[in-house]
Amino acid sequence: MDARPSSLPCALPRALPADDAQRELLHNEVHARPPARIRLPALVVYVAVLNEGVSREAEWAHLRALPGQQDLPLQALSGNFVRLRFATHTLKWERHTEFSRYAIVQALPDEALADSHSDGLHEAALMRSLAVDVAWLAGIPGKTVAAIMMAMVHGDVDDTAAMRATAAPWFDGRDTLASLLGIRRSCAMA
Repeated sequence: MDARPSSLPCALPRALPADDAQRELLHNEVHARPPARIRLPALVVYVAVLNEGVSREAEWAHLRALPGQQDLPLQALSGNFVRLRFATHTLKWERHTEFSRYAIVQALPDEALADSHSDGLHEAALMRSLAVDVAWLAGIPGKTVAAIMMAMVHGDVDDTAAMRATAAPWFDGRDTLASLLGIRRSCAMA
């Protein structure tokens, strides 16, 4: 792919170093795995596991253990990417050279936002409401290298006091870090 617009003379220098032989293949691979559209409020659970010694067949067998997936063909995993759609959630599986990742996206349950939760009960409420069996999640083949549970909610990014009040029960008095993302379109708190 040449960085020069076609309307300019070819005498102009290239703006980038020469392309790697696999640049187009890698570009197409990245874009073959589009991000899921997420409706708020949402719960997202992301797990990345090292897949050394874990076969594609083992991951396939684990995905087939999900309700309604007993007929999932092994060929569905040949492209290293599968998005399974269920009535209440989606699950995305991706296999990379060193790791595999699983992402579950579901609606955030109303009770998870209740102010009455304290002492870590927000996390417990989320785990109880998880759309997949916690035992299935714990049984993902491989060793965990990254794991995230994220609650995504509506809010006014210009009202920092309201954002902090919404997030306070989730962090149980611990120090938090917040960052505005994009052009003041969202805020992440950790």
